[in-house]
Amino acid sequence: MALSHGGRGDAAIADLERSIRLSPHDSQNAMFMTGIGIAHFVAGRYELAVQFAEQTMQMRPDFVGAYRCSCAALARLGRVQEAKAMLDNVLRLQPNATLRLVSETVPFARPLDMENYLGGLRLAGLPEA
Repeated sequence: MALSHGGRGDAAIADLERSIRLSPHDSQNAMFMTGIGIAHFVAGRYELAVQFAEQTMQMRPDFVGAYRCSCAALARLGRVQEAKAMLDNVLRLQPNATLRLVSETVPFARPLDMENYLGGLRLAGLPEA
């Protein structure tokens, strides 16, 4: 599944929220929460992206996707020092993380969304390769 329903972030959020409501104790809820954060990121609602990523981190402190989402969103908000601190968590959980790895493994439906996400991670200092 490509992140954000091909740019239809609000549809993705509705679907993910429904999944959480239908199965509130599902082990996948951390992934769903991060998906909501990514959908907010794609829509340019970076503060909400950070909030949902933080909720995920509380649920699953080992879920690297939440840290990446927060990192990119914080950088896009201009909170680069916080983004750099979040990047430390990304690299702790995924020491081999690079922009190339993210581009190859994180599924965005639209290239523009991927570039925006990678740009945030780049601002935070994630290496190219």
